[in-house]
Amino acid sequence: MPRLPVWFGGTALFSGGYYTFYHCFYTPRHTTWRELESAIEAEKLRLQYVLQRYAVLGYMLQRLRQSGAEATNRERLYIYCEMQQLREAFYNFPMRSQSASEKQKVMQDLDAVEVTYCTAPNFRDEALTLRQMITCQFCFGLYAFCFCLLDSRPAAGAVQSGGADAETWTAHRVTVDFVLSAYSCHHDAGEHVTSPG
Repeated sequence: MPRLPVWFGGTALFSGGYYTFYHCFYTPRHTTWRELESAIEAEKLRLQYVLQRYAVLGYMLQRLRQSGAEATNRERLYIYCEMQQLREAFYNFPMRSQSASEKQKVMQDLDAVEVTYCTAPNFRDEALTLRQMITCQFCFGLYAFCFCLLDSRPAAGAVQSGGADAETWTAHRVTVDFVLSAYSCHHDAGEHVTSPG
């Protein structure tokens, strides 16, 4: 029967071998594998988020085409900014997340959308000249003077003559077309409530 030192020596040798295997081989490989899996999962989530934004942009463009109405400058600017952010996101994706052919197809689609919707606002390559700035300020001042000062005198007279006359004058002078959107409540259904001005 082996003696006690032999048992202790075998136990120490087994413990040392297990410790070396666990901390020098198993743990580094397992940690590296987990980090790689978490990085891949994060890339998948980021790609899914960007593709969702791309799908939302496509849905918005489809609704604009179906409505037949011209897009406002606000919508065009939103489309332009969203496209630039999507371009940056697609460019930053590594090749393992998206192939070069898929990237090229997405970029071509975004270029076509930009040509269709983002050339009308006429984005300026250069700043306004001094003469253009003075002209713009003069036109705005003339507009503010005519609308706020000259046009407010009949309104003051209407208010003095009676509240009903003021309401009638305001109703004839001010016509505002607005659209109440139930986007937050009925996003999936796509319901819109339109009210005439």
